[in-house]
Amino acid sequence: MASDQKPTIDYQYPDHLVTFDGPDDPYNPMNWPFRKKFIITISYGLTTCWIALASAIFAAAIEPVSVEFNVNTETSAAATSLLVFGFGLGPLVWGPLSELYGRKWLILIPYFIAAVFSFGTATAKDIQTILITRFFSGLFGSAPVTIVGGVMADIWAPHQLGNAIVAYGVTIVGGPTLAPIIGGALCSSRLGWRWTEYLTGIVMMAQLAVDLLVIDESYAPILLARKAHKLRLHTQDWALHAKHEEWDVSFKELYQKYFIRPFQMMATPICFLMSLYASFVYGILYANLESFSIEYREVRQWGPVVSTLPFIALLLGILCAGAVNVYNNKYYRRKLMQNGYRSVPEARLPPMMLGGIVFTAGQFLFAWTSSPSINYWPSIIGIALTGLGFTTIFQSALVYLIDTFTRYSASAVAANTFMRSMFSGAFPLFIIPMYHKLGVDWGTTVFGCIAAALIPVPYLFFVWGKRIRAGIIPDLDPKLRAGRIKANPHPYLSIEHSILTDLIHDAKRGIRNVACTLYLRRESDMFHGWRWLRSLQPGDVLAADIEVLCIRNQMICDMIDNREDPIFEYRLAPWPSIVFERLKPDFREIERAGFRILAWRLCKVEGVVPLWLNRHGFWISGVLVLKGR
Repeated sequence: MASDQKPTIDYQYPDHLVTFDGPDDPYNPMNWPFRKKFIITISYGLTTCWIALASAIFAAAIEPVSVEFNVNTETSAAATSLLVFGFGLGPLVWGPLSELYGRKWLILIPYFIAAVFSFGTATAKDIQTILITRFFSGLFGSAPVTIVGGVMADIWAPHQLGNAIVAYGVTIVGGPTLAPIIGGALCSSRLGWRWTEYLTGIVMMAQLAVDLLVIDESYAPILLARKAHKLRLHTQDWALHAKHEEWDVSFKELYQKYFIRPFQMMATPICFLMSLYASFVYGILYANLESFSIEYREVRQWGPVVSTLPFIALLLGILCAGAVNVYNNKYYRRKLMQNGYRSVPEARLPPMMLGGIVFTAGQFLFAWTSSPSINYWPSIIGIALTGLGFTTIFQSALVYLIDTFTRYSASAVAANTFMRSMFSGAFPLFIIPMYHKLGVDWGTTVFGCIAAALIPVPYLFFVWGKRIRAGIIPDLDPKLRAGRIKANPHPYLSIEHSILTDLIHDAKRGIRNVACTLYLRRESDMFHGWRWLRSLQPGDVLAADIEVLCIRNQMICDMIDNREDPIFEYRLAPWPSIVFERLKPDFREIERAGFRILAWRLCKVEGVVPLWLNRHGFWISGVLVLKGR
């Protein structure tokens, strides 16, 4: 299914900078056929499912491994935790690198290595080998877990993304849910515990072969670089290049911009609280690997295979949650249309708001019906409610982060995955002694109380999410309040907080002067948009519906990168003579930057001119200089 599209050569590229040829360019992954997007989504979902299954299937092997290698169960359980800890460390590498080298090979190559380590675990001769190979299997296997969320944002439009994430999210949680049943059956058969690892390795290799046939690269900067390469060969114009090719990578830049970016994002309230909530419920999923065994095998005296069947109830709850999330996408699409087809992250939260209550109820119901004197059906219902609540929370948190950090969604998901994996890896280490000491009833009650304390998180973001994303709106000067706020009457210009993540500022002294460029892309918009831009005057306060599509800063571009914007090539507009200080990014401030545009006064307006005319209509550029409060 590799793309065989040829780039068009009748399209003009100002300053030799190759871009997509308008909204219908077949090189743009957003324009791929629905069938291709669907196949890629399912393939990546299954790819993630098998490594997620590998993370949990070893739980069934804890007892036989302990007996074979003469170690205690806590040591054997560490094999599950170490793989999940690998899940946490891997995203710090794979997520950022995917934004540098693309998605496809940064998923498939580590995935192959993870499958090899699964075979290493299957042939291990001692417990040390098991622990080491499980860790590296998780480290390399975390690549699809980390990057696939970014792939979904690459290929699906905002109104379609929710359904895609539902399908992807079900595979992530479906793997650990099915794993105990499969693992229990294998360990109880004559095949033994080693086949839990042989099976995962074989399935992963088979999936890899399918992926190589059906998956294409989806990261737009890499696709544009390939397009530029083909155009250079076809036209012999060696000046043609993509923006991605201008980047001269250094280790220092990689470290500062990519390795620490997930931790910078974690410092924002949105990423931290959403990741905390998702991590807690995901930790409960891995705690269930042990707690269900204690409840149904030790307390209720069920057999080794039958005691894993309650995971079916968990899976049913997960599937019901998928239906809830699909239904919510109708609400999201309505909000999206009302907002001019600009993402509305808060519209992703209603399932999470419901799920928090259902998850807490499921925990308490399971806790207080766990006695063997009580029929098992109420506890099974509690498990189903837990699955429903868990999945709505997890999926809503994931898609909310993707909607909020669209451009850097892979790094946001990496931050989420890191915290989630730390929780998931830690829970199996203490859950067995905790439940043996407190009992299933009080042990689960503790988790229910924590879940109840986290219920307000989605409500907080649903009500105040926009303000939290953007920061506190400062008071406007009374003189500016009276008649100087310039609200754009046209819905096609709007402010997108996610676009503003490139703002440059000083962490200590606040936001500085920022120069930005506004574009209008439709011929029908030209007259009104141009007239509106020309009506702006110094001192005007830009209202919330101004979209800053591009941020330009001369100092960051070393004051010589004139290729960044076509206005430099044609000299149609003079760049404002402003001295920019060398500033450092701080994501805590970036989160507030989007809303602070409300309080930014317009210092200058220069060069509101049509840039070029092509088959897609006029583009108009207005260079605005904004000053922070």
